[in-house]
Order: sequence, then structure tokens, then C-alpha cells
Amino acid sequence: MLNMRNVLRLLVTACWLVAVAGVAAEPSAAERPSKLTDKQVVTWLQRCPTMKAKFAEFPAAFVTYAPLPVLPAGGMDAWKLNWNGLIVPIPALPYIRFSVSGDDHEVVLGTADHQYVFVSRAHEIGPSHGIQARKRDTGNAASATPASVFDIIAHGFAVTPDDLHCSATHAEEQARVAMALVLKTIASPARIVAAHEVAGWRTGLLKYGHGSSGTDFYVYLLQRDADEDPYDVRYRVATASDTRRAVLSLAHPRHAVYADAPTWLAALQGYLDAPLPETRCALAASLDEAGFAERDVRRLAQQSPACEGDFH
Repeated sequence: MLNMRNVLRLLVTACWLVAVAGVAAEPSAAERPSKLTDKQVVTWLQRCPTMKAKFAEFPAAFVTYAPLPVLPAGGMDAWKLNWNGLIVPIPALPYIRFSVSGDDHEVVLGTADHQYVFVSRAHEIGPSHGIQARKRDTGNAASATPASVFDIIAHGFAVTPDDLHCSATHAEEQARVAMALVLKTIASPARIVAAHEVAGWRTGLLKYGHGSSGTDFYVYLLQRDADEDPYDVRYRVATASDTRRAVLSLAHPRHAVYADAPTWLAALQGYLDAPLPETRCALAASLDEAGFAERDVRRLAQQSPACEGDFH
């Protein structure tokens, strides 16, 4: 397995090559002169075999996009939550843990047996200047917008270590492959077993894998446009449960039919729609009545001193 020292070495190498090469998806190498000096090419030829060998130790590096699974037939036991404009299916599970935090009102729901739902924004580190992102929804020529870290992670599931050729030919294009593989292995632990493109988004990525103690996890990264931080929606659900349909309905929104939301989820929606002291207090009271963990209810209520009740 890759240890952190190896990962950091790979990242430094890839960043170095990206910086000196000014990698872009277009034009092709045949249409532009190389930006690498002879010394830089020699350094690349020395480092590339080590990088490729290290990538080969990481199973996630070989996971590429597969067709999106068909939504299983039958009813769906899930509730609907509108989170910052994204309709998020919430599997109907006996939640007892709760938090909402940050400017985006990141939401975490958890059960006693460690199933959870996490809804947030994947805030970008910033554009990787010199790397231009291809518009994935049209297949047209490269975008003029510098690629974000998210773009590169998504591109990582289109390549494997076998696409990394340790030769002087097209070394600049290889920098983009190397960077994508580095971020892919950092962002995707070895237990990732599948990745799917989600239609209808500028870039849509669903990663699926196996967790511990009989759980599966799903990670959605969904971005409408380059100026928007991607939605980051994560599920960890029991492998043998019937919640897979609920989880996949985020990728198949036209086929989603939701059950009536419980009172506490309606209160959460009210707070997300209007994050005011009174809606926060109403949410705390509703969570308390529904049997959520006392410490979570107290933490929420303490953020609004005006809340009444036995929360403090």
C-alpha cells in the first residue's frame, strides 16, 4: 500500500511536472512545441518508473468509469431534503446523531449502528493553473478555464497507471495523467471498487466501495459549473439493507418517489430554508422529541441562547 511519504513524493513530482510543462488538454503535442528542457525530460524519465510502480501498489488507481447502475425496481424508503438546491435522498433509517454546521450548513445524520449521511460542499483548493479542463458534458475542445482539483480527481477515473508511459514523447501530456493518478489515489482509499459518471452535471462522479463491519459507502461529487464548489454527498449504509435504491436515486432523480418526511426532518428543512434563531430552536425541540442524542440537541440549542426547554 502507499504510505503517506510515498503519496507526498508522488504529489511533489506530479506538481513539479505540471508546473514546468504547463499541461493542457488541447492543442495536442504535435501542434505545439515542448515546454520541457532537456534536463527536465531527463528528470521525468528518471522519476516516472518509480511513480508508476508506486501507483501499481494501490488498487484504486486501476478503477475506471463503469456504466451507472440501474435503479433497482420497487418502492423506495427514503425522505427528501432540499440542501442548497440539491434534492438529497435521505434513507429512512433510525437516526439518533445529528449535526449542522458551517456557512453552508453541512449536515451529518448517523444511526446507532454507524450508518450515516453526510451532505456538504467540497471546497476547492483552487485552480491548477497550466492545466486546462476538457468539458466533459459536450466532448468538445478543451475549456479555457484552468482545471480545479476536482476536475483532476474526476479525470483520474478515466486513466490508470497503464496510461502512464515513461518516455520522452508527449511528456507534458503525461503530467496530467500523473497528477490525476496522484489525486485519485489520495482521494480514493483502496476499498473503492467502482466509479460512475452521473449525467446532467458539468462533472458528476459517484464512487462506490466497501466499508468495515458489513457496510458499503457511496460518495457523490456533483458540480453544475466551474464557479460552484461541488456538492459532496456521502452515504455509509448496511450492505444487506434495502437502502441502495435510495442512495442511487440521487443519480436517477426522475425515478425518485419519496415517503413523507418525519417531523424532525421537516424542521431541518425549515431551518435550512430560513436559518434563524427561532427555526434553530424549533429544530432542536423536534430532534429532542424524536429521541436524538442529548449532546447533539444541546449543542444545537446552545448556538441560540433564546431557545427554551431543557437543552442546556
